[in-house]
Amino acid sequence: MRVSAIIVAGGRGTRMGAEINKVFLPLCGKPIILHTIGAFDRCADIDEIIVVTGAEDTEKMSALLKGATDKPYKITPGGRERQQSVYNGLCAASGELAVIHDGARCLVTEREISAVTA
Repeated sequence: MRVSAIIVAGGRGTRMGAEINKVFLPLCGKPIILHTIGAFDRCADIDEIIVVTGAEDTEKMSALLKGATDKPYKITPGGRERQQSVYNGLCAASGELAVIHDGARCLVTEREISAVTA
């Protein structure tokens, strides 16, 4: 069974006072989103990665993800609300199963991802 990981990364960071999407903020020398995607990239259960981000951030996300994953990936624009963004990610996915994760929650482990796909 093919599994698509949908990483929802369209937040604005306004609650934390950031002037940019919080997934682009650095953590240990690299953007938060790269830590998140890395866990899904290393997980053998994941076949593709769909990153959902704000339309204004698609070019920046595309440049950032070049070479960041060995798995096939797509970047798709999100919607006005989280549920619309998740829906857009589901529409872009090709897997029979989808796991959905918040791009700013970068401490997810491969073991946790595998537990959900089992």
